[in-house]
Amino acid sequence: MLVLMLALALGLGAVVPLSATADDDITLMKILDLVSQDSPRRVAFAEERHLSFLTEPLRLSGELAFDPPDRLERVVLRPKKEIMEIEGDLLSLRTLPTDPSIRVRLADYPALQAMATALRGLLAGNQAVLSDAFQVTPSGTAENWSLRLEPLSGPVRAEIAHMELTGVAGQVQSLEIFEAAGDRTRITFQSLN
Repeated sequence: MLVLMLALALGLGAVVPLSATADDDITLMKILDLVSQDSPRRVAFAEERHLSFLTEPLRLSGELAFDPPDRLERVVLRPKKEIMEIEGDLLSLRTLPTDPSIRVRLADYPALQAMATALRGLLAGNQAVLSDAFQVTPSGTAENWSLRLEPLSGPVRAEIAHMELTGVAGQVQSLEIFEAAGDRTRITFQSLN
């Protein structure tokens, strides 16, 4: 199930400046400020899942929307339509707009909950929420930054080794998820504006 819902990730943690002397070095708070103010609330995404049991990557594309403070909607348009919504602690999934939703509690899926918490925390600029779930290592500058995100929870670490998030100013550019079993997923984001 984790692999089916990867586009919900982004996690963060403690503020760690790269250098106390460089004016351009980035901190977690600076990234949160940039993203929460400048990031579009609806983006196109392209996802490639590299799974050990497949000879070629699985490719998905669609749109991802964030409605503060905690609602995410992921609409896969290709190869097959699928709609996933997360609000609060509930996730609903359906394959067609008229199909009944499958509903689950995020708390029953720790890795998925951590990824949703990370994405919502990042887009809302909420460092406190993020630092409860992730250790973060920021690098780069405000114009070209990256975050290495490491889950703090044992059950989450059993599924996700770490995540790498990149961005340019307030725009999130990509998310790469490295699973503990060796599979990985790369998701790129592009503004719809």
